[in-house]
Amino acid sequence: IRRGPPPIVTGRLPAFGMVDGDGVRVDGEVEQQQSALLAGRQDEIAVQVLLRMPVHHRAVIGHKVDLHIRLLRIDEQQNRLGIFLPVEDFVRHRMQAVALSLKADHYYFNNNLDSLKAWIPRVQDFARKNDQIKYYYFTWSRLILYYTKQAQYTLAQYELEQYMSQAEKDNYKPATAEAYKQLGHIYRTRGLKKPAVEYYRKAIDFIIQNGLNTFHLSNLYSELATMLMDLQRYPEAAEAVEKGKACIPLPDYIWGLKAKETHLLAQTGQTDKAKALFNEIKDGQNGNLSEIKLAEIEVAIYNHSHEYGKMIAAIDKLIRSFEREGYKESYFYYLYENRAAAYAALGNFEAAYRDIQHYTELYHKQVNDDNEKTLGEFATLLDVNRLNMEKAELRQQAQFC
Repeated sequence: IRRGPPPIVTGRLPAFGMVDGDGVRVDGEVEQQQSALLAGRQDEIAVQVLLRMPVHHRAVIGHKVDLHIRLLRIDEQQNRLGIFLPVEDFVRHRMQAVALSLKADHYYFNNNLDSLKAWIPRVQDFARKNDQIKYYYFTWSRLILYYTKQAQYTLAQYELEQYMSQAEKDNYKPATAEAYKQLGHIYRTRGLKKPAVEYYRKAIDFIIQNGLNTFHLSNLYSELATMLMDLQRYPEAAEAVEKGKACIPLPDYIWGLKAKETHLLAQTGQTDKAKALFNEIKDGQNGNLSEIKLAEIEVAIYNHSHEYGKMIAAIDKLIRSFEREGYKESYFYYLYENRAAAYAALGNFEAAYRDIQHYTELYHKQVNDDNEKTLGEFATLLDVNRLNMEKAELRQQAQFC
């Protein structure tokens, strides 16, 4: 079965959504983790969980983030916390950087590009001045990821080149690992599977060899497994899934990897095992996987078990789920080709022709849209280069004044 780039975050995204990881939903302990974070008692995992929180949870705490930023502005002016309990300067600055980064994250998840681009320099300026380099690069990576999920690959790679260059100057290794990961995402969403595998592996190896934070390692193994399955390199994909299971940072992350394992079993003809594992997932995942992910598993199982009637029903359910989540047809157009194949296998050639015709129309529209988008990206880059040249000229003039 052909699959488009799967959504990797719970919540509404436009076509070609692309976010790090499998969108594990955070529910029960969200409020407690938020409080710990904002009170300055967080550990690394609490920070990462909050920064990865789905958009509908972020909306709930949006007013809290704004409140903390207002308080931090007062602190900047008075050079003291005032309302908070006394803490060391480094911890205080870290909390300020977290609050500012959450605001950037809010703009990212709400697809507000102008506000995101305007906010990033403020976060970076604060991070530089207060030795919080992690957040300097974190907010920048959001811009790259935004361009990637919007299929604006030229702009994404342009930003990524600047990002990697700065990371080398700073000798900041976590940013280098992030750059490898982002390149994997870009190649993946462009359908370039072999380069995607190469850069996901580079990211994994770089993290392990340099003893970096492994919070996202299981998700990287999951992405690697997906690309290896698409390339029909099944033993390597199975190895990636098992390695991902061995390094999950939170128990709920196991369900995304089990879902990946189900796809692998189905694709290798082990449909009975795939069905048994799928039942285990449905009974135990407790809302950690979206309806879309569950429906995708069903489609894969029924396709490889040649149960085409059930496959059509699962595709119908999957299309409805995409529509409820606000996705455009250009995101899931590949499903019409898959459904056409299922109708043809059942001898319903009229329905198959209708679906393949609709798929072709959507495909050509997507190609035209991509071409227009690419032209727009080049125009944007020309404007960026022109502005950079003007800035350099103004600096030169200022030196002689």
